Amino acid sequence: MHESGGRKEEINKTERTMIDNLTIQPAGEVIDNFELIKPILEFNSEDDFYFVQILERKKEHPELGSNSRVLKTYYIKNIGHLNYLYDEIRTLCIVFNARAYIHPTKRSFEKITYQTLKMVTDYIIQPDFSHAHRSWDSACGKYATGKDKRWIVDVDNGCCEDDEETLRNFINGIFPATDDRILLKVPTKNGYHLITKPFNLMEFKKQYPSIDVHKNNPTLLFAVKNFDK
Repeated sequence: MHESGGRKEEINKTERTMIDNLTIQPAGEVIDNFELIKPILEFNSEDDFYFVQILERKKEHPELGSNSRVLKTYYIKNIGHLNYLYDEIRTLCIVFNARAYIHPTKRSFEKITYQTLKMVTDYIIQPDFSHAHRSWDSACGKYATGKDKRWIVDVDNGCCEDDEETLRNFINGIFPATDDRILLKVPTKNGYHLITKPFNLMEFKKQYPSIDVHKNNPTLLFAVKNFDK
């Protein structure tokens, strides 16, 4: 999705007046996963980046016509870059009751550029020139170009009877068994994500049909858990 013109102006105005004000406090409890996620981010060349978006979700904003609306996107080039953006991302999430998400599988500037060129070409052929400007961010969301894929096991509260340890042991025990398939546990608003290396999905779904596994989705970076307007 893209940032609407009026909404973008509102965000930019907020940035100019509030980003530097570090005393902004949320109205409710926050989920801040910045420090938790940093250790799994790997930057091996200037071509590597991680895709971050700030979204308004329909769950918090029922007036939205769609499930979500993008407020801002970022292309994280290194840990210092992420640190630099922390106050900005935190402030925007608090002010707009939005969520920040990060894709745990890295992207490649080079490969995303090629995919963007292909998507723009497709728009030209259709023709559909009014949506061509969305191509870069759309490519960032769709195409995980890193060799080390990270999956997300999306565990909502009450979705299964087994506890976390049992779930972890089952994932690590899927053939070929290993003790390092699970990289990280990330708290979410309704449960948690397990960031994992790929595994035999069919075997997992036989045991846990009610748990979703996402092969190319983002995980939660920051959100206000209990927002009180």
